[in-house]
Amino acid sequence: MKNLYLIIFIFLLSCKSEKQNELQENAIASPLEWKITKISIPLDFESLNEYVLLNSFEQDGHNYLYAFNDKTFAIDIFSIDSCRLINHISLSQEGPNGINRRIRGLCVHSMDSIFLYGSNLLYLIDEYGSIKKKYNLFDKKYFKNLPHGTIIMDNNYAVATMKLHYNAKEKSITFVYWEDENTNIFNIAEFLIETGKVKLYPIKFPEYYKTHEGHFGWMKFPNVEVATPFIYYNFPVESNMYQYDMRNGEIKAFGGKSKFTNNIAEPIKDKSLENLELYKFKNIHFHEPILDPFKKLIYRIHVKEMNTEDFSDDVHVYQKKEMFLTVFNLNFEVLNEIKLKKNTYSIYTNWFVNSKGLYLTAYNPYSEDINFEELRFDCYTFY
Repeated sequence: MKNLYLIIFIFLLSCKSEKQNELQENAIASPLEWKITKISIPLDFESLNEYVLLNSFEQDGHNYLYAFNDKTFAIDIFSIDSCRLINHISLSQEGPNGINRRIRGLCVHSMDSIFLYGSNLLYLIDEYGSIKKKYNLFDKKYFKNLPHGTIIMDNNYAVATMKLHYNAKEKSITFVYWEDENTNIFNIAEFLIETGKVKLYPIKFPEYYKTHEGHFGWMKFPNVEVATPFIYYNFPVESNMYQYDMRNGEIKAFGGKSKFTNNIAEPIKDKSLENLELYKFKNIHFHEPILDPFKKLIYRIHVKEMNTEDFSDDVHVYQKKEMFLTVFNLNFEVLNEIKLKKNTYSIYTNWFVNSKGLYLTAYNPYSEDINFEELRFDCYTFY
């Protein structure tokens, strides 16, 4: 009888665990057609053929790309429509216009109002690189009524993606604010520039994350895309997609399962540096929801798990991972899942959207068609 009770207990525990870790099923809608347009921009000796931090900007019907150049410490400006380099905005590190070199956020509001973020400092610069305003986001006057925490702003293919977002209507900047590593709650913080007030939108980690106490290597944080009044987010370790309504705090979960890859990562056991590198190589990684406001679509890119025996100390080995593009409508119904051409695109989260579609950086060190004299993109247009 005792054995019977034990079996029943284990079964119930298993059911509970399964429910906690359950991935949402996909809602399916009719697939879209698509086309690929190749973009090639000739470079000068200061420009790069691959950027990690990009921001698309449209003015008077013209599409521009602003790209942070960490080699020259400048912002390089390109015309996407005419496929040419327009200008370099040189940034200073010292003096009255000195900017922290560890830039992690870039958001263009207008040609003479560009936001940069680095090491808790938010800068508003003009078209010449001069600082118009500067904010220390950890100044007590902004966070005096909030618990101590950490600002998370990154664009890291191995960690998570949280891009700088400016809301022109509210005149606010949003970022991830993590109160305490020992809690399972993080916040999207909205910093109201004119008043200095901060609003917090608390979002909980999924049950699977909590069950394993966040032991997923560097994949600790959420990927976030802010599109007021919604916050779209997901986690690198699972295929679910989430929508947070900033008006009422309602959170909805949606299915985002891939038919090509695993849909959940196994927790890490050995946390040595060597194993951390191996862990990110052999596991999936789901990147951020990418809103296309022009076509009312949401894109998501993720990379496939790989076999341990394929791992090496080659600095580019992660670029061997296969990439997949999933397309959702705004109801998070899956429209398409596309296996992207192998060894063609960069995995370093350097993609962007404009009115023509989704642009992927067409550079991969294992490609047979590398050209260091051009900045190349493939534009995916869905219709």
